[in-house]
Amino acid sequence: MNEIIRWLLEGEPWIAYRTRVDLLHQSETEPEVLRARNAMLQHPNIQSLLAELTNWPGVVISSHKSAGQPFHKLSFLAEVGLAS
Repeated sequence: MNEIIRWLLEGEPWIAYRTRVDLLHQSETEPEVLRARNAMLQHPNIQSLLAELTNWPGVVISSHKSAGQPFHKLSFLAEVGLAS
């Protein structure tokens, strides 16, 4: 395994998870992938985003520029592999 992949696997759980799935082409059912996904789901940052999105859609917005908008948070969660 090259040092860049190793470095990615040592990163935040969502980076490790996507590295395993997207770069190493590991199956979602492989133990390493399941552990990475579980670590991602348990991470305080992901838990915080999920908690913030429980009131979806929330307050009506007047601008879409802020990264703090709920739809940006939802988009991030989808990009890291969370679905339903």
